[in-house]
Amino acid sequence: VLMFFPYGPLLLLIVEYCGWLGVEMFFSLSGLLIGRIMLALAEGPLDRTTVATFLARRWLRTLPLYYVVLLALVANRWPISWVDTFLAHGFVNSSQWVMAPAWSLAVEEFFYLTFPLLMTGLVRAGVVRGRSAVAVTAGAMMAAGFLFRLVFWFGVHPLDYRLEWFRYNPLLRIDACAFGVMLACVLRGRAAWRPSPRARLMLFGGFVAAAAAGVVFLRALPMVGELEHKMALRVMLAFYHVAYWPALDLAALGAMLALLGVWPGRRGVLAAVIRFFSRTSYGLYLIHLPVFAIVPVYTSGLVPEGAATLALVLGVTLLLASL
Repeated sequence: VLMFFPYGPLLLLIVEYCGWLGVEMFFSLSGLLIGRIMLALAEGPLDRTTVATFLARRWLRTLPLYYVVLLALVANRWPISWVDTFLAHGFVNSSQWVMAPAWSLAVEEFFYLTFPLLMTGLVRAGVVRGRSAVAVTAGAMMAAGFLFRLVFWFGVHPLDYRLEWFRYNPLLRIDACAFGVMLACVLRGRAAWRPSPRARLMLFGGFVAAAAAGVVFLRALPMVGELEHKMALRVMLAFYHVAYWPALDLAALGAMLALLGVWPGRRGVLAAVIRFFSRTSYGLYLIHLPVFAIVPVYTSGLVPEGAATLALVLGVTLLLASL
């Protein structure tokens, strides 16, 4: 929407923050899905065939469509780089990216690879066994993510684009999906998550409060810098880079808990709409930015700017995502 209508700094901040929180919810949802699969796999032998089958299924669900989109962009003369080809977004300056949203796909693919390998290693070493291995592995990745960011912040003293690594680098975000896995472990064995409406409201209220606190925190950072409270600024920046993203993951879990169990089995228009967007969300994720950039170029002078162009690009995006 911001590409087609005027906006102010506050609206820009709110929209960007909602986007950040949406990505963290994506990680948590992905972790919840993978956690349930890992709990099922942990009941049997964790051998090479099991891990290889899991990786093949995950990669076949994500990578083929990604490379189809890349080929379509190359055919449209987009300057796709090696960064996009090898999903190396978190390791280089973002100015070298073309498929900007793919950084989160890189984080997810790295998680797909490391989680089963780490869990298998812990089981074979005799550290854990059975389904408890899933929770232990998730806890280990959560601790590792925090320690990696802590060491990187205080040990490397990053400058310039390296600050981006705290959000984008797969190693520094190794815990991004682990929160969802832990939720899968907590919900294990429960036939359904059906809290009372009051409990749902409290959970969602906590999520909204966390979101508001995040906006206030981001607004406060430049104010602290202007006041030259150097120690306070350093503490806030350290929190932002070391613990801010896990805090968003926890807020996303609160929203998920408030909504889990509401829609399964439901019928009607709203349920159908939710299922439609659930099934097409990955396609929307991959193509929305290219479509928003390409379509206005071809329709310039043919379609009025503003709402008409926005409606057109949204329609094209939905159509291509459905295909």
